[in-house]
Amino acid sequence: YILSQDPFGNYVVQYVLDIKLTEASGEVMKRLAGHYAELSAQKFSSNVVEKCLKMTDEELKPCQDQIVQEIADYPHILRLLQDPYANYVVQSALSVSSGALYENLVEQIKPYLASLRGTPHGK
Repeated sequence: YILSQDPFGNYVVQYVLDIKLTEASGEVMKRLAGHYAELSAQKFSSNVVEKCLKMTDEELKPCQDQIVQEIADYPHILRLLQDPYANYVVQSALSVSSGALYENLVEQIKPYLASLRGTPHGK
């Protein structure tokens, strides 16, 4: 969790994810669980969260679904949508989610669409 927020440590975490060992990647994702919204809004750890979302290993799908769910359930989702780093994580979450999980995320974002249109991060 702390390593993913570090200017250099986040590269170590990303490297572990890049070697594509399901067990290691799953362990990283489990250790970050419960902190994804917070990590999304930080410069270094947001890259780690995006990498977690973009992994293609089907065995990691439950962990990725948890990331999307945490973002959708975050009580201050508008902050994430307006954040220069977290907005990219939200966009990634939208692109990798499907079904009810996708619909839930979209429903959480919808009330803020009009106010986001004029902001630099509201794409």
